[in-house]
Amino acid sequence: MSNWLKAGEIAEDVVAAMVFMPLAAVEGVEEIYNVKIEHDIMKEIERLVNQSTFQPTFNQPMFQPIIQQQVMLPMQEKICKACGYRNPPNARFCMNCGNPL
Repeated sequence: MSNWLKAGEIAEDVVAAMVFMPLAAVEGVEEIYNVKIEHDIMKEIERLVNQSTFQPTFNQPMFQPIIQQQVMLPMQEKICKACGYRNPPNARFCMNCGNPL
């Protein structure tokens, strides 16, 4: 029985090595590729930063100008002298007491 258990453990180790070793190799290649991509990106960034032809243009605004809108002032109400009621600006007579505005 002992020999069977040892054989099972050995078989398990062999199967695990056959399955996981190639996966580990693929993962290692992927990590190397990621490092290469990061290195290439950093080289490109350094090239762009050190590029001598880069000249900022100051003649163009950084932001689009805000279009100024006409500010509409609130229309002044007509206040009745007789009762103090606030009437709309186009009213000719007080809406409360009827007196002419």
